[in-house]
Amino acid sequence: MDWFTHYMFGFVLGRKLRFERYEMMALLLGSLLSDVDFIVGLFGIGYFRDYHRVFTHSLLIAPLLGLVLALVLYLVLRRNLVVPTLLGIFNHLLLDAFNLPKSSLEYLFPNASFNRAEYDMGTAYFWPLSRDRFSLHEGLELPDPVTLFLFFSLIAASIIAFLYYMCRGVKPWYPFLRKDTTCVNVNDNESIGHDSSPATTKGDDDEP
Repeated sequence: MDWFTHYMFGFVLGRKLRFERYEMMALLLGSLLSDVDFIVGLFGIGYFRDYHRVFTHSLLIAPLLGLVLALVLYLVLRRNLVVPTLLGIFNHLLLDAFNLPKSSLEYLFPNASFNRAEYDMGTAYFWPLSRDRFSLHEGLELPDPVTLFLFFSLIAASIIAFLYYMCRGVKPWYPFLRKDTTCVNVNDNESIGHDSSPATTKGDDDEP
């Protein structure tokens, strides 16, 4: 799944859970953290194919990375953000279960030729115990049209959510802005992006 979809699903989740600014920040960082393995692509496309969605996406390793991130945030912000960070990690892993397998790509592009080793979009959830990659398509034996529908529905939902919040004056990147340039009210019926919130608004006293 793409970074934008990971981010927006994390953002919507944080809004629904009424997370304050730093909790939201930890959730969003956790939602993106597992894809840090993209740096292996700097060593060549072969490394990217072999190691993307492997160790940083493992159910055994990814939570440990989340705890490291939570520790860094604690040292910087002096706040215990373990829960929202881990929530972001599992949000990421869940969304990656909807990635397209080779058969769905072939269904979408019937005249193209795909090498499974190059286009295996599954996730190695049980690395290092197993390097087998899993997806909902294979686990539930979903037809390719259903898999494609679910995949593109998630992307469409993230775009709709982005437009929805922007139209309501809620900037999805507000947790990373300076406090004096953004209101961090978590109520959906109030705008975010203007320094007009009352002093009692949840999150206004969130100083590092």
